[in-house]
Amino acid sequence: MKVSVLLTISASASAASVGVPQNRQKAVLHRRQQLDDQLGYLTAAAPLLKEMKPSKIVNLQAKSAFPGAKRIKVYYGPFHVPGQNAPKLPKEANPMSLDPNSFAWNNWISGFPLDATYLEQSTGLELENGSIATLETGIYNHHLAYVSSKKFSPDFAQCAGQPAKKTRTPSTFAGATQEKGDAIFSTPDLKFKSGFYMGADDKIVATGELVNYANDTVSVFAVTETEYLPGKPEGFKDVVTEVFSVNQCDGGNLALRPPPGQLKYSLKSQNMTILHDGYVLGRRAHLHDGGEGLEFWVNDKLICDSKAIYGGPTGTRKSADGKVWETMSGVKECVDPVQVKKGDSVRLEAFYDLIKHPT
Repeated sequence: MKVSVLLTISASASAASVGVPQNRQKAVLHRRQQLDDQLGYLTAAAPLLKEMKPSKIVNLQAKSAFPGAKRIKVYYGPFHVPGQNAPKLPKEANPMSLDPNSFAWNNWISGFPLDATYLEQSTGLELENGSIATLETGIYNHHLAYVSSKKFSPDFAQCAGQPAKKTRTPSTFAGATQEKGDAIFSTPDLKFKSGFYMGADDKIVATGELVNYANDTVSVFAVTETEYLPGKPEGFKDVVTEVFSVNQCDGGNLALRPPPGQLKYSLKSQNMTILHDGYVLGRRAHLHDGGEGLEFWVNDKLICDSKAIYGGPTGTRKSADGKVWETMSGVKECVDPVQVKKGDSVRLEAFYDLIKHPT
């Protein structure tokens, strides 16, 4: 299980969450799947990937007051996701898939303007009739991510007694790990002078993986609505996205398991030291089913309590035998800018209740 907070810092960040149906992850309760590593491989291989062009681009009315702002809605697909009655694809047909029953793709994409500063984005899945693809329609979104191949996130914090890692983690520009994923690279009113700058020489890599629990094939579009400013406006802070994990100081990629005999518990990170001056903008938890929420503390002050949301129209499904089960359908996001300075202390604590939310 992955427990992390995705930050949006001006000079760092944005956010994500994931819901896993209850008929998944039975054998290993908290397996941490290596999407982060896969993104690194894909961005390095961007020149070798096939281009995916948008099926259409719709121009919309800009919402921000910044001069020259533009708003567009970009569609990719349709992706024809095989249902449960279809023959299963062999692993070699899609070696980078993370789920044994999924339909996946990896490409570099055109369609998004380059040499542009993006203020916000909202990404999701739509059916051919324009409605949202949800668990009720059979579609589970394992992940959908658009990643810069030229922009990398600096290490946000350093663990006590450990050297700075100096890793080069690709910065995610847009995506979703549920029916919809939003990221604001400014503030919700789009007045804060910050944005995600995409360079003129960048290649955006797209990776997607869907599971269709319906019997028949479902056709799906990946859709992103975004607002941007051409170029790099003067006085704007540049934003990157960064994953920050509760086990950051324990290797970061270790499987997270509950303490022996406990079904309700919490996991705490070590205190870490922030390495850069800047602002933390959007932050929200990335949890699987069983997670209750994640707290984000700076200098012993709570700056985000990102609680999980279960059920609702997009997180409730009825199985063939009539049993109703709920999966995680969202998490609370914190969006007020918080200024941080080099040397500040930061820590995370994640909370679980596997009795209330069995996996």
